[in-house]
Amino acid sequence: MTTFALNNSKDAVMLLTGIDMEAMPAANSVLPCSYTRDGVICGVFFSNPQYIGEMVTIITGTICATFVLYLCFTRSILTDVINLFTVNIFGPMLLLLLFQALDLIQLYFADYGITYGPLMTMTACCLMLFGTVNSVNFRALSILLLLSIYCSYSHPITHAKYFNFR
Repeated sequence: MTTFALNNSKDAVMLLTGIDMEAMPAANSVLPCSYTRDGVICGVFFSNPQYIGEMVTIITGTICATFVLYLCFTRSILTDVINLFTVNIFGPMLLLLLFQALDLIQLYFADYGITYGPLMTMTACCLMLFGTVNSVNFRALSILLLLSIYCSYSHPITHAKYFNFR
């Protein structure tokens, strides 16, 4: 059985709810955004070029990846080796884009003073995980695709045996 001591009520709130009370703004602090002053759309957040670039990248990446996966599953032969490469590249990329969008939403709420510690930690860990998975997956499948192209021209029988799933 694990025992620990709570130093103050802030530790108890963090333990029970996951809300980091130290990250919460003080009553007299001025936040960049306020629901009473700005409403739902915070001008400070949407005027930052970094956030605008991330939003555009996430939206276009999601649309493109979804369209490519749609074509992969509905318009092409499912047993083709290129489909295998496509799903293994664009599937994890959609997960990465999902967690990037979640991270951007958390930054938006942080401008209003709303933070949730465990969710922010989980999102950061998932971003690192899926970023690493995408990086390794892309490199490995790129090498495998080059090997497939080489074998298809140099050794067509070997290519038919190992790379062509039709």
